[in-house]
Amino acid sequence: MSVDFEYDTEIMDDFDDHIQSHIEKSIANEKDSKINEIWNKIFSTKDHYEIIELCGQLAFLSPDNFMVDIKKAQAYGELKQNSKSEEIFKSVIKKTNGDLVEPHLFFGLFLERTEKFQEAINCYDKVTELDGNESHVWFHKGLAWNNLHKYQDAIDCFDKAAELGESGEWQLWDSKSYSLYELDRHQDALDCIDKAIEMGGADDVQVIHHKGIVLSNLHKHQDALDCIDKAIEMGGAGEWQLWDSKGLALSNLGKHQDALDCFDKAAALGGSQDKMLEHRGVELSNLGKDQDAIDCFDKALDLEQKSQREAEICVNKGIALGRLGKHQDAIDCFDKGIELGLTDNPILWGSKGYALFCLGKHQDAIDCFDKAIELDGKDQYLLVNKTYALSKLGKHEEALDFIDKAVETWNELADNFLNIKGIVLFELGKYDDAIDCFDKGIELDGKEPTYWSNKGEVLGVLGKYSDAIECYKKSLSIEENDQIRKELDVLSKLFS
Repeated sequence: MSVDFEYDTEIMDDFDDHIQSHIEKSIANEKDSKINEIWNKIFSTKDHYEIIELCGQLAFLSPDNFMVDIKKAQAYGELKQNSKSEEIFKSVIKKTNGDLVEPHLFFGLFLERTEKFQEAINCYDKVTELDGNESHVWFHKGLAWNNLHKYQDAIDCFDKAAELGESGEWQLWDSKSYSLYELDRHQDALDCIDKAIEMGGADDVQVIHHKGIVLSNLHKHQDALDCIDKAIEMGGAGEWQLWDSKGLALSNLGKHQDALDCFDKAAALGGSQDKMLEHRGVELSNLGKDQDAIDCFDKALDLEQKSQREAEICVNKGIALGRLGKHQDAIDCFDKGIELGLTDNPILWGSKGYALFCLGKHQDAIDCFDKAIELDGKDQYLLVNKTYALSKLGKHEEALDFIDKAVETWNELADNFLNIKGIVLFELGKYDDAIDCFDKGIELDGKEPTYWSNKGEVLGVLGKYSDAIECYKKSLSIEENDQIRKELDVLSKLFS
């Protein structure tokens, strides 16, 4: 299971800090004691209605200070009266002829905070037209692009911010790591997170959490778990996302019961119900409790409608159904996932191919395996399963050719094809070559029962019955198998 990177947008706290800083600059030389008194009241109260009233007073005393209107717009925003805030910001921009940086900057920050990211970017573009050296604007523009899923644009903005002097801010590096992560540049993302930690983010729970997520996607699952545990110890024990990530990391380490316990903890802390049900279902399936898993997936599907997550839940439900031998039901789930738009998932196509294979629909299976291989050409199971399907169709030469091409392309996968290559050679009547493949497999992993049983079958065809019997016995000593037991009994009765 992969771990999802949750993007934290709470960096927007500096919206308030920016306004405070600019107000202080605007009144630094103010000599009117009444104006200063009102500003002091504004700074000391948290009552937004009072702030709006005090800003009204200031508008008469200091009509040229547009920061009064900015502060008023901020107060309306805190009261969730966003349309009123926008109206004031636009009025300030009009009043200043659109020639000042600050109104566009603050309007952009406000729009970003209210998740109107494209409109925020438009404001930031205006700021950079007026002053392209505002590093903080480039940083926030990058945040907005991240939220619009335009990750390369975000990276370009973060790089510009770093070039202009923002490079010492750990938040920049953490945000850039998110962009890189989403582009599957996981090592680069890890380098950025380490930079964020170096620049002062070492005490931030989310940064350490993010590092754990990236490590998990680099398949460094124990290191990932260590980071997530550290984040929990640092004060994140009440955050369901951390327990969810810990559960996923434990799952990747094969600790499925511990993972299940973590998902239960995440659910108790308010974790997304559909997500927790899906994750529980995957772990139950990993524990061999496929019907319980299916029940979880069904509950999750009741909560999710027409979404990417619904499609993913359908895939996981299909996998569990396949394990129960309900291959047509599994195919129906995979087709539902495809219908919902999940067409670029190699697991879906590979799993559908396997279900079709089990139903004897070998050509349809090959078509699915081909689609999966297009998406993930180095998955050994996809490559081996396609070879089995070709062999079942009697296309033994084509199967052998496919194996040779796969090994030529990815030499490190050669050992994974020994069993199926031996089977194909056996079907072609090349018995000695087949035995060579099984012997190489036994040399690499003598505890794999199919190497022994397949070798036994070839020896039986060659009339070497005593050797075949010994191979079958060795296979059964590793793992009991009814079919192999029958073969052994027949040979033993005839030739012992």
